[in-house]
Amino acid sequence: MDAGEYIIELRETFPDVWEPSIEQQFSADVKAAVSACAKSDPFAAAFAVLEAAEREFAEKGADDGRCCRDRESFAKACPGEDADFWLEELSESDDDERIAAIHGGMLRHWRASLERAHALWREQMASERIARLYAEYVERLKCIRKLLSGLAIFGKSGLGWGLEAGELVKHDAATLLSWLRKIEGNQELKRLCDLLGRLMAAEKRKEREEIVTTVEYEVPKIDTSVKEEIAGITLGRSIEDVVPSELAACGDPDLETLFDLKFIEGRLMCFDKSGVLFEKRTKDEAQTVERETADGRGPMILCIDTSGSMSGDPEVVAKAVSLALVMRARQEKRKCYLIKFSTGIDAQNVGDGASLDAIIGFLSSSFNSGTDADRALKAGIKMMEQNDYRKADLLVVSDFCFGWQRKKISKRIREQKKSGSRFYAVIVDNVGCGCHDKPPSGFDGVWRFRPGNCSLTALKEPARVVGNG
Repeated sequence: MDAGEYIIELRETFPDVWEPSIEQQFSADVKAAVSACAKSDPFAAAFAVLEAAEREFAEKGADDGRCCRDRESFAKACPGEDADFWLEELSESDDDERIAAIHGGMLRHWRASLERAHALWREQMASERIARLYAEYVERLKCIRKLLSGLAIFGKSGLGWGLEAGELVKHDAATLLSWLRKIEGNQELKRLCDLLGRLMAAEKRKEREEIVTTVEYEVPKIDTSVKEEIAGITLGRSIEDVVPSELAACGDPDLETLFDLKFIEGRLMCFDKSGVLFEKRTKDEAQTVERETADGRGPMILCIDTSGSMSGDPEVVAKAVSLALVMRARQEKRKCYLIKFSTGIDAQNVGDGASLDAIIGFLSSSFNSGTDADRALKAGIKMMEQNDYRKADLLVVSDFCFGWQRKKISKRIREQKKSGSRFYAVIVDNVGCGCHDKPPSGFDGVWRFRPGNCSLTALKEPARVVGNG
């Protein structure tokens, strides 16, 4: 199968996740795989020996000794060829001109045989590399299909989360899939993620619009009209493609008539040449998109506790909540600012336009050290004071086993709430330390999640709760 057939096979096997960008990526990988063959070419040394013999013949002419030495090199480089034929011809000749003709003919036959073997090797290597690449893409797309299906545990499915299969095919989708599987059986955690996602977008209004775009892609095709590489031997009368062994007959009066007869009948042995052309194609794709109206909600800020007390089950909860909300931000084209905190903070933009590497990098981080939530809240409120993050919603996910909220921070929270921002908290209660009976002050909504028995309790209901519809 050629690359084009593999693309058709992939497209028909994975129609639910297939995108033109995958086709483009596969074609690019095919080009790279074929080009890589030249870096491990086992024929390089054989061609170097042949070229040295040709230069020496051109500069010094022919003699018995060099001709015998070149015959041995020919036999070693092309073991499938009858190199003894040239030795027999040489033993029956004592004329210098005849020896020169034999030596020259042998060199030409040597080159033709070596080029033919080299072309067959390149074709075989390219086919093997493309087949391996196809197998890799099959495994990647299987994983992507499971991942996009698994996102339904957060209330949506498939590409609605803003994850494109064309983007995922370049990354380790298995990593994200493993995180999703950790919470597949946890109904309360699913409900929490869906509740927070809908709540933080409660005032968002959307309009659906169908956009038709023309996508251009390339399909590699073997073209016999492009004479780039030797693909084999065929019969014909193309003089420029006649193999050297046939041309050698032109210099022999006894064989000239046979050559002319073969030419007339089109039965001369000729190199069969072909090339690869990348045919450009276009197709129209319709996509329904949701556009946010002027009354839509603004960005979201997530403050995630990464202290040592959050290791274990609380870590799974924090990653699940973060993944759900970050994916929602990507899907809704909302800005999302992520703050990881323990004794220090680490912040990054992971919403609209963020790379998948940034999200994977965050979710792969480990949990350690102590806790200083004040610094995280200060950083979040500081972001709210910037134009891009005005009216942002802020969520803190933590075990809340610390003293916090000095009067100065509480005052700044009240000021931001007057500007339209909302503050939420998820308490991950895994140790029963007794500090979770009363919700922390200043938040519009507070929930307690206990991973041990998978229970979810609303400690403080927000003023407006979005329904399940």
